[in-house]
Amino acid sequence: MRVFVIKCDTVQQLFYSFKEQIWAVPTRKHPPPPHEVLNEAFLSQKEKGEDVILIASVSASQRWFGFAVMKELISNETYEKDGRIMTKPFLLEWVCRFQRVEGGVPFSQTSHLYFDWERKSIPLNKCRNCQEITVKDGRGLCDMIKSAVENEAIWLKEEEKRKTKVIKSLVETEEGGGWAPFLASVEKFGKVIFATHIGSKAYNLTLPESDIDICVIVSTPTQILFALKPPPTTIKNPDNFKPDYTVHEIKSFVTLLMGGDPRIVELLFSNSSNEGFGVVFEGYEWLELKNLRDHFLSKKMAQKYLGELDGVKGIRLIEELQKKGEPLLSICKKYYIFIRQIILAERVLKSKTTPFSIWFDDNSQDKEFLLDVRRGKFSLDQLNEIYISKRKDLDEIFSLSDLRDSTPKELEDILFDWTLKNRLQTSSTSTTPHISHTSLHPPLPIELNTIHSTLASVNGSLLFLKQIKPLPPSITSNPSVSIENTPTEQEFVGVYIVQTELFLNPFYTIQEMITGVCGEKIKFTLFELSKLCNMILHGNPNTFELILRDCSGQEIAFSTPLWDELQSFSDSLITSGSIDRCLGSLKA
Repeated sequence: MRVFVIKCDTVQQLFYSFKEQIWAVPTRKHPPPPHEVLNEAFLSQKEKGEDVILIASVSASQRWFGFAVMKELISNETYEKDGRIMTKPFLLEWVCRFQRVEGGVPFSQTSHLYFDWERKSIPLNKCRNCQEITVKDGRGLCDMIKSAVENEAIWLKEEEKRKTKVIKSLVETEEGGGWAPFLASVEKFGKVIFATHIGSKAYNLTLPESDIDICVIVSTPTQILFALKPPPTTIKNPDNFKPDYTVHEIKSFVTLLMGGDPRIVELLFSNSSNEGFGVVFEGYEWLELKNLRDHFLSKKMAQKYLGELDGVKGIRLIEELQKKGEPLLSICKKYYIFIRQIILAERVLKSKTTPFSIWFDDNSQDKEFLLDVRRGKFSLDQLNEIYISKRKDLDEIFSLSDLRDSTPKELEDILFDWTLKNRLQTSSTSTTPHISHTSLHPPLPIELNTIHSTLASVNGSLLFLKQIKPLPPSITSNPSVSIENTPTEQEFVGVYIVQTELFLNPFYTIQEMITGVCGEKIKFTLFELSKLCNMILHGNPNTFELILRDCSGQEIAFSTPLWDELQSFSDSLITSGSIDRCLGSLKA
């Protein structure tokens, strides 16, 4: 068997190939031509009774979409398409491929694979079209595609069920109606990716008086995230609303997940097989992440369970409740929660040998013991002794555990890819508009190059720069005089914009304002565009100098078409409120 990577320009071209079972390769000026390389491989493997495997990607997509078997030789006949010379299409058979345009194995999951080319080790993700790779790497990549395609098939099946019938409640409440209306109401916050019971139903520790609690993960449409006032990333139910719910936007979810938050990691281990408990809905996107769930188990997660016990709402609360005369069953419930967390922390620490689970099996010793604690079958003195003993045992288990200390840093890239894919799926458009940053003025003087290098360090691009302490006329009229050699201190203020992807990256913090110096005589202050827009909306008088047009144009050091568009309606941004704030500053 021999394995090659093949690429095309668009997803539409790829799905046309899926349908017609054909492919074409471009010719190349430099030998050997790709079709001759593939033909040689096809003939050599045919003699052995083996196949030539073609693994497909789309240029700039950063995803692998499927693999096929080459079924015939490629003709030497060519034709022109979109200015490129292509071979006549040849037959292939797609063995495994994604059904949806949004599918694909992201490059972040194959970043560990390399191939040898011209005595260099090159990342597999950077393969050229018709590049041959090793059989070992090819099989590994094909296995990853197979696994992801199987998950997609499961999701498609569940999605079809969701479309054809109402999702009924796994446990009917007194109000009835099931979960379908609830999930529909949550979709005002974004596309629902996952919904599950939390609390006693998630652990299989319910009593007749147990509440119904639910957690939902949603993906907010991208265009709403870019609003100047984006919605909150975590939403709780109003008072007196049933069921109790928590909605996490995926930015909040992945940030907490990466930080080892126990309640968030537990969601990946929610039970989806027991009717009446656990998962209410899980989409294909969730199944992708669920496959990685064991990587999020760490000592840090176990430590956070224990941190909750040592905090102000932990074991110290018991003594305060006793002093206040709190009912016995109320105090027993606190002990039940504390001891349950110790057991879960122990399961995390032992997860390398025993698969982690948040589920307490029926008739198991742990379940019966915890429910007895909850029902008040132990005295408070007994519960305190049990707590101290279990906590001491856990400290010993913690010291002996060889579990990873924290969530692996490389999972950040995988979570970002997962987040970005969800963002694109929930956006009203799948493309990002091109913004021209071309300057309408001469390049910045060399003395101001520090500004460009400063912005490069935060992945920003300059939109506008204005001099707010002008040079004396005698200097500005003499271009041979360097700004840095003038005795007068200069000051510039400007605006910059950050790359779109960084706004969508939950692990990246946008700097709203940057200050710095160029040499000894030049100071600069730069505002991030979103920060500036919020200042304008709040009537901040300091923004007037930036947004109002300067008729002479002599003070503008740098500008772009995007900034000119903002300035074209700058007069309408001045309101009575902003004038009042300006007058207030003067009076002060």
